Amino acid sequence: MAPKQYTWIALWFMCTAPLILWDASYVLMRPRSMEGGDLRWFWSGFELYERIDNVYSVQGYHNKAGFAPAAAVSNLIETSLNAAYLYTVYISPRNIAPLFGFSGAGLTLSKTTLWVLQEHFCGRCSHLGNPNFAEIFKFWIAPNVVWFAFCSLIVVTLGRDIAASLNKPPINKAHYEDKANLPPQSNLKDKADELLAPQNNNSNDVGENIAMSKGKTSMITSERPTTLSKLR
Repeated sequence: MAPKQYTWIALWFMCTAPLILWDASYVLMRPRSMEGGDLRWFWSGFELYERIDNVYSVQGYHNKAGFAPAAAVSNLIETSLNAAYLYTVYISPRNIAPLFGFSGAGLTLSKTTLWVLQEHFCGRCSHLGNPNFAEIFKFWIAPNVVWFAFCSLIVVTLGRDIAASLNKPPINKAHYEDKANLPPQSNLKDKADELLAPQNNNSNDVGENIAMSKGKTSMITSERPTTLSKLR
């Protein structure tokens, strides 16, 4: 059975994949992607993040902060799972598709939650300088709320599909295998005719024997008066 298709999930995965890859590649390509690097032109949009976010800053890179590279690798895994979901739903439909989407969205949801909790428990340690509330809302609060909301909806939606498939009664494979191994109906008819042919022949032989017995009986009966007349 083909998996259910959710247009909004497909659009979310397709729209976010370029952003995720752009973000992950910036972190993994440092220092070439940072200011002064030969590939800076491709990641010039990270200039503001380098200024206000310690995770993306030059200082964080030189301090060997490992959370950003770890999150970048996680981003690549999530995107691969999301791509596998799209492939197994729209290109080569398979029942395993909901598991790919559920796993990818679940990883993103967990990572987003981890980002928020880390920021809370470290006392907003990733903030550089004194960013105003507008910058905090635009670059931290709003993106995290959007990611958290969509990933939660995807996990719930695909989780229900997975649970529904697990609650279905098991398929009797032996029944279908027996049906698959049956010969064609025409062959069955030929075999039935072969089995019934000896019975038909036996029936004909019995009929002939009965007819012959009746003939002999009639002959004996017709001869009796002649024999009696001779005796007289």
